[in-house]
Amino acid sequence: MKKDDWEKVIIALSGVKGLATLLVDGQEINLVKQVVKKNRLGIVSYVAGEFNKDWLRSDMQFDEQKFLRPRSAHIYSSKDRILLRKMTPKRRKQICAKDPDTKVHYYSAIWDSVASIRRHYEKSFNDIKLVEVI
Repeated sequence: MKKDDWEKVIIALSGVKGLATLLVDGQEINLVKQVVKKNRLGIVSYVAGEFNKDWLRSDMQFDEQKFLRPRSAHIYSSKDRILLRKMTPKRRKQICAKDPDTKVHYYSAIWDSVASIRRHYEKSFNDIKLVEVI
């Protein structure tokens, strides 16, 4: 995809509503600007016009996961991790079974910006084409 095509996608998804359809390695991807939380807009990606919540799990493998946003988060909050590190290993083991710095990996269909989509897609895929923007 050329720079001009990405500019069209940015313009289409910069307002309150928007839709851009891409053809990524033969798979149709719909990028829709919509409300994702109360008072928060985001860009949601749909693979072939559909979304399945099982795709978000990292313990299961789906082909559609490569079109989603890979994420990770700590199990414990920053405050709790600091407290757990200060404890002796024996005491820490009594309170929690896992290492304080353990992370959970998952996928998200919500993107913050077109720039993050572009970085992920250009790094991961060879053939990206713009189908339409609304």
